[in-house]
Amino acid sequence: MITFEFVKNKQTITIFAIQMATNKTPEEEQDDKEWEAFKAMIQPSEGGATGWTENVDDIPLFMSKLPDDPSSNPALAALQSIVNDSAYEDAISEFKNSGNVLFQKGKEDPKFYQQAVDEYSKAVGLFNQMKKDFVENDKSKKKIFETISIVHSNRAAASLMLGNYGKVVFDCKLAIEYNPSNIKAYYRAAKAANMLEKYALAIEFGLKGLKVDSESKDLLAEMDIAKKGQEEEKKKEIARQVRLRREQEAERARKEQEEKTMKMLVNKGIATGNDEEITAAFNMYFSRVEVPPTIYLDVDSYLHFPVIFFYPEHAQSDFIPDFCSENTFLEHLQRMFPSKGSKNKEMIPEWDSDKKYVIENLEIYFETSCCAPLMLPKDRSYNPEDRKYTRVRHETKLEKVLTHKSYVMPKYPVFYIVVNPSSFRDQFLTHKKQ
Repeated sequence: MITFEFVKNKQTITIFAIQMATNKTPEEEQDDKEWEAFKAMIQPSEGGATGWTENVDDIPLFMSKLPDDPSSNPALAALQSIVNDSAYEDAISEFKNSGNVLFQKGKEDPKFYQQAVDEYSKAVGLFNQMKKDFVENDKSKKKIFETISIVHSNRAAASLMLGNYGKVVFDCKLAIEYNPSNIKAYYRAAKAANMLEKYALAIEFGLKGLKVDSESKDLLAEMDIAKKGQEEEKKKEIARQVRLRREQEAERARKEQEEKTMKMLVNKGIATGNDEEITAAFNMYFSRVEVPPTIYLDVDSYLHFPVIFFYPEHAQSDFIPDFCSENTFLEHLQRMFPSKGSKNKEMIPEWDSDKKYVIENLEIYFETSCCAPLMLPKDRSYNPEDRKYTRVRHETKLEKVLTHKSYVMPKYPVFYIVVNPSSFRDQFLTHKKQ
């Protein structure tokens, strides 16, 4: 028999008594210790005053009204905590059950999965408010920890159905933290990690989960998926490395060939540079063919170039993949434009609505010193101020233009074609590029 007493006016008053069983569990023995500590707090000291109260009205059982600050009374605060915890736990269970009902409805209509997530989130929110008052190593919290572990695991299940795999992993980690024996949390985390193609993470969850249940078929299946995924990743990585090496080798070969070509051009008396805009224009054309054309030397030691004709008045252009240095400009113009009086309408460009682009009306220009040279022939100099348009006669060979003393080839040759007479031609020739 345990009697709860206190002293008032030198009289011993019995509040209540509890008959205890003789065979006590460890939890009951712990309760006894806490009870004795509680009694010691309210027993009178040697001076006659109690440890924390001098008035029976301070005992919650005999209070006629609550104090302004309930937390100032340890006994009242303890009782309030019990009531609050119980209310929190009941509300958390209600939200969990509500979420479970909505999850089942989601099997018929997926919109309910998000509603289930919302209900589980309400339970989590209440738990986060409640856990602020948790005492470390408080065994009484084991039940609520198991409950909130299920809530996180169930919210993960709903997120899994919604395809929110990152949230699944997040919730499962918390579920496992609150209850390391929650096998469903390990399975759902592994499944979500597989969906995210994070196979190492899936295997990590799998190995930990198998320590809880070594025969879990669902978890073993996810482990198999993760291992196969890792094998595929290894194959892809090997293929990527092979492709990367080939690309690097091709790039090295391209640069070596480009350097050889530049030296060959310089030996032929051709200055070479690199204009980014011109290079981009050529790359656009190169992307349309399987094997991009290059500068090369034929068996007769004639150079061949890819060339672009620009028509600035109409913002149009033509790409000539192979222009031999021994060819004249007229040879190419005759394949592209009609002569005066020609009845061949097919040769008229679609953009030439006025039908002005006939061979006799066309003037060809190149721009001198259009870019800084990368390599210059020995007898040549570069003056960036000498930037202007120079006319090319139709009968001129390409080689003669390329070896002009003021011409720097912007990686590949480009020429500008305008109609004479025209107001655009006059404006074009008086405009000096900056």
